[in-house]
Amino acid sequence: MKRILISLVGAAMAFSATAQEQTDYFGVAIGAPGMLNLVYKSDAHPFQASAGYLDRDIWGAEVGYQFYKDKGSTLSSAQVIAGHMRLDLFDFFNDGHIEWNYIGVSTTFKTGGFYFEPSVVIGDDDIASSNPAFWFQAGYLFSF
Repeated sequence: MKRILISLVGAAMAFSATAQEQTDYFGVAIGAPGMLNLVYKSDAHPFQASAGYLDRDIWGAEVGYQFYKDKGSTLSSAQVIAGHMRLDLFDFFNDGHIEWNYIGVSTTFKTGGFYFEPSVVIGDDDIASSNPAFWFQAGYLFSF
């Protein structure tokens, strides 16, 4: 497993070294999918990821593909997203928890390190009583 991780990190570093004016962003955010999330975005490639885990009760992961980027604008990107959430908050939901797979689109508004990312998603109908559902991430991204 260590060899696979080292190979993946090496490949990512080699890929990012070939990009010009590339910046990686790591940060923290509140909101979907995990209520308190770690976030990764990059100027070098169109992929992004976020994941959060607050005990076995609340967790989720989301990946996205950016189809629009504008580094100089407040509207810095738009992306298609796919994810999975699990909430185990109230005993009256189904068997005590709800899980939701979803796809959708989101836009990222960024100024300085702060960002806000509203999303419109659809998925199986455990969480949203009607599709589509609207949610967000808001947080701070550190550039490296």
